[in-house]
Amino acid sequence: MKKILVVGLLLVLAAVGVALVKEGDNDYGRRPVVADVLHHNDQMNACVKAALEKHPGAVVETEVEMEGDKLITDVDIQGADGKSWELECELATTQLLEDKQDE
Repeated sequence: MKKILVVGLLLVLAAVGVALVKEGDNDYGRRPVVADVLHHNDQMNACVKAALEKHPGAVVETEVEMEGDKLITDVDIQGADGKSWELECELATTQLLEDKQDE
């Protein structure tokens, strides 16, 4: 479980680098602006931890996006159960908003 958490945290840090890019048009679309830079990484890590607690496995992708006025992170997990899961977490509250199995 520790190895999974370490891999997940490394992926989160990579996603954070992308999220810190100033909002603007590029090949990937519009990027959100992180207002709370000091706490962003802690919030991302808490969201990944919550997702892995629900579905132990490997984090294969994270993405930060704006939904309305909220920063949301999508956490995609390849579960230890062999299933793929997609979870959404609100960064400000670190609460899971959505939990669905990919088909």
